[in-house]
Amino acid sequence: MPTRYGYLKSCALIAASLGMFSTGFAKMEQWTDTKGNAFKAEPAEALGPLALFRLPNKSGKLLPFRMLSPADCVRFAQQVRALPVPAADWAQSNTAIGSEIYGYAMRVEGAKLVAADLKGRPEPRFYVLFYVDNGEPKSWEMLGKTGWPFQELQKKHPGLVEGLMFGLKHSNIEHANMATQSKLSYLVARRDDEYRMEKIGRLIPSYGYGVTVCNSGGVPLFPPVTGETDEGAQKIMADVGGLLELLNSGNPKAWADRVYYWKAVQPALHATDKCEPMLVGDPLNPAKLGELLVKRFEATLFVSAEGAVTGVSMAPGADLPEELVQPITEALQKAQLVPAVDGGKFVPGKYHYRFGAN
Repeated sequence: MPTRYGYLKSCALIAASLGMFSTGFAKMEQWTDTKGNAFKAEPAEALGPLALFRLPNKSGKLLPFRMLSPADCVRFAQQVRALPVPAADWAQSNTAIGSEIYGYAMRVEGAKLVAADLKGRPEPRFYVLFYVDNGEPKSWEMLGKTGWPFQELQKKHPGLVEGLMFGLKHSNIEHANMATQSKLSYLVARRDDEYRMEKIGRLIPSYGYGVTVCNSGGVPLFPPVTGETDEGAQKIMADVGGLLELLNSGNPKAWADRVYYWKAVQPALHATDKCEPMLVGDPLNPAKLGELLVKRFEATLFVSAEGAVTGVSMAPGADLPEELVQPITEALQKAQLVPAVDGGKFVPGKYHYRFGAN
């Protein structure tokens, strides 16, 4: 693990060479992981503890951030900052996949397909694309086997992931029949407008049907699968679910790589200004707090220049059982934070933690 001095030295060198950190774009270039493995790739997105790259063959590559040097973490962050992100209102989407779906999506309503009203709905961060061909029986099997696991995935991670059925080689009527007879809970591409969905079309599996999982930029997260068996369908949904779990700041498995990445990046992001500490690992479970009748509270976490919590002060006016004040205070001392930054250097700071409604 690089020392704090090593982080700052690497970040300062990168920040100086990049000039204005807020500019730039993702580009295909050479990378080398900490084991010495070189690869050519384009930064795509920071997914919690993982760096997502697009490879020259358009497939994706996931790499734990600790497999990148601090300087390469900064280079990665500089490029992904310029990329489109999912919009708060899907109507304003400018991501590769979200913008192609908006306006050309249908959904099943009873025994027919109707236009999907996506305006005002937050754009998902990930997509599961189901490519089907009415003339291929395994396409039908795939829709049947993946339906329930995908619904469970959406229930567990609301708003994060959406599905889309995309038709291949069949008529409009056959397209509608596949969607309605399968009683799909997710979106269906309007068959006549599929030619407009060029980026989605580029992700069709080589065997002509199957499931592709990608981010909003159209970068695959896993190799495509056929998904026509119970085992295959459940595995791909479990893989997606496992990745989504890593995005949760309460998952300890993600903390070390999150801290590593942001300790490298924050000094470069704030080389000429300042910022307060960043929470990257939350030791409290919101669902469990609710079960324990914790309604709301606020606390100030005092954070050292090394990122350690040196003290916790609970604010007055909290709405929670008195006997839980001390356990919650002790738990917050285990929070994982990136220190405050002032002029590119880590400094002591305060983090304001808030739970529940104001």
